Amino acid sequence: MYFIPSFVKESQKGDGLYVSSPLYDNVVRLNDNYSKQYFNIKENRCADLNGELASFLHEQSLLFNKEELDQELENLEEKMSHTLIITLMPTEACNFRCPYCYESHENFTMSPALVEKIKEFIEQKIDSQDISSINISWFGGEPTLCSDYVLNVNAFVLEKIKNTDISFSSSMTTNGFLLDINSFKEYYNCGITNYQITLDGWNHDKTRPLASGKGSLQVILDNLKNISALPSEYDFSIMIRHNILNGDEDYTWYDYLKELFGNDNRFSVLIRPVGDMGGESVKQLDLVKDDSLVERHAKYVSSIGMICKNDSMDHSSKPGQKVCYASLPNSYIFRADGRIHKCTIALDAPVNCIGIVDEQKGVVIDEKKHKLWYEESVLEKCYHCPEVLSCLNKVCPRNRLIRNCEYSCNPK
Repeated sequence: MYFIPSFVKESQKGDGLYVSSPLYDNVVRLNDNYSKQYFNIKENRCADLNGELASFLHEQSLLFNKEELDQELENLEEKMSHTLIITLMPTEACNFRCPYCYESHENFTMSPALVEKIKEFIEQKIDSQDISSINISWFGGEPTLCSDYVLNVNAFVLEKIKNTDISFSSSMTTNGFLLDINSFKEYYNCGITNYQITLDGWNHDKTRPLASGKGSLQVILDNLKNISALPSEYDFSIMIRHNILNGDEDYTWYDYLKELFGNDNRFSVLIRPVGDMGGESVKQLDLVKDDSLVERHAKYVSSIGMICKNDSMDHSSKPGQKVCYASLPNSYIFRADGRIHKCTIALDAPVNCIGIVDEQKGVVIDEKKHKLWYEESVLEKCYHCPEVLSCLNKVCPRNRLIRNCEYSCNPK
């Protein structure tokens, strides 16, 4: 039995029906006669490829039987498995004390021996010739407290792939307080071009104070203004995240950001509600209760001409774009004490720890625990979902393994 999968889209225009698929980024135009046949096939399926239209749609990868679609989904998943995603938490200490943070901020840092073992692990992956791309993400704690490790590891990876076809990208989640212009240039020269920095609006100094209790906003803004002054040859992306609480309807903060960075398309804004990810202090905050609040913020940001990342959160037309990093077999999080995890949110969950970095043995992975995160199949119900191609039932394995949801994406 052949069927048109749910991710195939149609749009009617004056000269015919346009049918498109994100699988191979292809578009075909059907005239009125074929349009009627198309919708008949979509509604009723077809038993074989004898018809002219059915044969054509099949050739254009718009019509499949279940075995063929399974193979296409498997090919997509296999392609993603060749990306090595390394998230490094060089320290779990932090110079901030944000009341909604779920991390304990224990004051320990990676040992030099541990860093060397991680570098050996990355080198082994490169030498295996099974990797087509590498992404190094820096997380914490606050990664800029360990700038020497950041520069050392990235320089090492860049040197190792210099004469290969392996592509490289690197990002950092930082509070931005220590990201002065000289540090930024050093990070840029070792490949870090994407940043997420949180600025909590006019309430920032209350929700993101230094450990001393002093405010942090002005220093971060000064850093960002200096970075924005860099010439266009510096090709980077800084996403300013704004975490909002219940009743936050003051949009003048975005007008201020527009004034500072609105003419620099290297800067964008992401709005998120403060979430309860654990810890006691977050329970004292008035969390967002109105689901439409984030949407109102996002619409305002777009209306004043700033780039709003919320506008691009629906990646249903892009294969694999909703797949969570934690559900990929070559994705690893290395914590400062040597523990190896899959998810940066559920750090205290036992199932999240899949191994350890031993200073003598190197990286030791418990493959049985590891497979729990990435060996999840597409379910029968997924074939009827328009987003099956973009998520492969791998949106959030944390839901399935820790929160006991029925399946890994968020059930509606």
